[in-house]
Amino acid sequence: MFTPNQSISAAAPWKEININDCRFCDLSLHAVMDTDEYAASFLDCWPVTEFHTLFIPRRHVLTYFDLTLAERESIHQLIVLQRKRILDQDPLVDGFNIGWNCGETAGQTVFHAHCHLIPRKADDKNLRSVQYPLLHPWV
Repeated sequence: MFTPNQSISAAAPWKEININDCRFCDLSLHAVMDTDEYAASFLDCWPVTEFHTLFIPRRHVLTYFDLTLAERESIHQLIVLQRKRILDQDPLVDGFNIGWNCGETAGQTVFHAHCHLIPRKADDKNLRSVQYPLLHPWV
Protein backbone atom coordinates (compact mmCIF):
# COMPACT_ATOMS: atom_id res chain seq x y z
CA MET A 1 0.00 0.00 0.00
CA PHE A 2 1.28 3.48 -0.91
CA THR A 3 2.13 5.96 1.81
CA PRO A 4 2.77 9.67 1.16
CA ASN A 5 6.48 9.23 1.96
CA GLN A 6 7.03 6.53 -0.66
CA SER A 7 9.06 7.32 -3.76
CA ILE A 8 7.31 8.48 -6.91
CA SER A 9 8.28 5.36 -8.86
CA ALA A 10 6.88 3.09 -6.12
CA ALA A 11 3.59 5.01 -6.23
CA ALA A 12 3.28 4.80 -10.01
CA PRO A 13 5.63 2.29 -11.59
CA TRP A 14 4.16 3.14 -15.03
CA LYS A 15 6.11 6.41 -15.09
CA GLU A 16 9.57 7.30 -13.82
CA ILE A 17 9.74 11.00 -12.93
CA ASN A 18 12.77 13.24 -12.60
CA ILE A 19 11.48 16.04 -10.39
CA ASN A 20 14.33 18.26 -11.61
CA ASP A 21 12.56 18.30 -14.99
CA CYS A 22 9.07 19.01 -13.60
CA ARG A 23 7.73 22.27 -15.01
CA PHE A 24 5.22 22.60 -12.17
CA CYS A 25 7.79 22.26 -9.38
CA ASP A 26 9.48 25.52 -10.42
CA LEU A 27 6.81 28.07 -9.53
CA SER A 28 9.02 30.88 -10.86
CA LEU A 29 8.01 29.72 -14.36
CA HIS A 30 4.39 30.62 -13.69
CA ALA A 31 2.44 33.75 -12.82
CA VAL A 32 1.29 32.38 -9.48
CA MET A 33 -2.03 33.86 -8.40
CA ASP A 34 -2.42 32.31 -4.98
CA THR A 35 -0.31 30.07 -2.81
CA ASP A 36 -0.17 28.73 0.71
CA GLU A 37 1.84 26.12 2.57
CA TYR A 38 0.38 23.25 0.51
CA ALA A 39 -0.77 24.45 -2.90
CA ALA A 40 -0.58 27.11 -5.61
CA SER A 41 -2.70 28.29 -8.52
CA PHE A 42 -1.95 29.91 -11.86
CA LEU A 43 -3.61 30.40 -15.24
CA ASP A 44 -3.13 27.56 -17.72
CA CYS A 45 -0.61 28.31 -20.50
CA TRP A 46 -2.85 26.51 -23.01
CA PRO A 47 -6.33 27.52 -21.84
CA VAL A 48 -9.50 25.83 -23.06
CA THR A 49 -11.41 29.01 -22.14
CA GLU A 50 -10.56 32.39 -20.63
CA PHE A 51 -9.60 32.08 -16.93
CA HIS A 52 -8.77 28.34 -17.24
CA THR A 53 -6.82 27.83 -14.01
CA LEU A 54 -4.51 25.10 -12.69
CA PHE A 55 -4.14 24.12 -9.04
CA ILE A 56 -1.12 22.13 -7.89
CA PRO A 57 0.28 20.79 -4.65
CA ARG A 58 3.60 22.42 -3.75
CA ARG A 59 4.97 18.96 -2.99
CA HIS A 60 5.83 16.89 -6.04
CA VAL A 61 3.35 14.01 -6.31
CA LEU A 62 1.92 12.37 -9.39
CA THR A 63 -1.84 12.31 -9.01
CA TYR A 64 -4.83 13.27 -6.90
CA PHE A 65 -4.59 9.90 -5.16
CA ASP A 66 -1.13 10.78 -3.77
CA LEU A 67 -2.28 14.01 -2.09
CA THR A 68 -2.57 14.42 1.65
CA LEU A 69 -5.83 15.63 3.19
CA ALA A 70 -4.22 19.03 3.85
CA GLU A 71 -3.18 19.33 0.18
CA ARG A 72 -6.66 18.38 -1.06
CA GLU A 73 -8.30 20.89 1.29
CA SER A 74 -5.88 23.63 0.27
CA ILE A 75 -6.54 23.04 -3.43
CA HIS A 76 -10.28 23.02 -2.75
CA GLN A 77 -10.06 26.41 -1.00
CA LEU A 78 -8.07 27.86 -3.92
CA ILE A 79 -10.67 26.56 -6.38
CA VAL A 80 -13.50 28.21 -4.42
CA LEU A 81 -11.55 31.51 -4.31
CA GLN A 82 -10.81 31.45 -8.05
CA ARG A 83 -14.42 30.55 -8.91
CA LYS A 84 -15.61 33.64 -7.06
CA ARG A 85 -13.06 35.83 -8.86
CA ILE A 86 -14.09 34.48 -12.24
CA LEU A 87 -17.79 35.04 -11.57
CA ASP A 88 -17.06 38.58 -10.36
CA GLN A 89 -15.12 39.32 -13.58
CA ASP A 90 -17.38 37.62 -16.10
CA PRO A 91 -21.12 37.31 -15.39
CA LEU A 92 -21.60 35.26 -18.58
CA VAL A 93 -19.82 32.29 -16.99
CA ASP A 94 -22.57 29.94 -15.90
CA GLY A 95 -20.78 26.63 -15.39
CA PHE A 96 -17.43 25.04 -14.62
CA ASN A 97 -15.51 21.89 -15.43
CA ILE A 98 -13.28 20.69 -12.61
CA GLY A 99 -10.95 17.91 -13.62
CA TRP A 100 -8.03 15.73 -12.64
CA ASN A 101 -6.27 13.50 -15.18
CA CYS A 102 -4.58 10.72 -13.19
CA GLY A 103 -2.10 8.73 -15.23
CA GLU A 104 -0.94 8.72 -18.81
CA THR A 105 -3.88 6.58 -19.95
CA ALA A 106 -6.27 9.15 -18.49
CA GLY A 107 -4.66 11.97 -20.47
CA GLN A 108 -2.17 13.30 -17.91
CA THR A 109 0.72 14.95 -19.77
CA VAL A 110 2.46 16.79 -16.92
CA PHE A 111 3.36 14.28 -14.22
CA HIS A 112 2.81 16.52 -11.24
CA ALA A 113 -0.69 16.35 -9.77
CA HIS A 114 -2.83 19.22 -10.99
CA CYS A 115 -6.49 20.17 -11.17
CA HIS A 116 -8.15 22.16 -13.96
CA LEU A 117 -10.89 24.71 -13.33
CA ILE A 118 -12.44 25.58 -16.69
CA PRO A 119 -15.13 28.28 -16.77
CA ARG A 120 -17.92 27.60 -19.26
CA LYS A 121 -20.49 29.79 -21.02
CA ALA A 122 -23.68 28.76 -22.79
CA ASP A 123 -22.18 29.54 -26.21
CA ASP A 124 -19.01 27.44 -25.68
CA LYS A 125 -18.31 24.76 -28.25
CA ASN A 126 -17.85 21.16 -27.04
CA LEU A 127 -19.86 21.58 -23.85
CA ARG A 128 -20.08 17.81 -23.60
CA SER A 129 -17.29 15.39 -24.36
CA VAL A 130 -19.76 12.52 -24.96
CA GLN A 131 -22.51 13.31 -27.45
CA TYR A 132 -24.48 10.09 -26.89
CA PRO A 133 -25.70 8.17 -23.82
CA LEU A 134 -23.01 6.07 -22.24
CA LEU A 135 -24.33 2.54 -21.75
CA HIS A 136 -22.57 0.58 -19.05
CA PRO A 137 -22.29 -3.20 -19.45
CA TRP A 138 -24.21 -3.76 -16.20
CA VAL A 139 -27.22 -1.65 -17.30
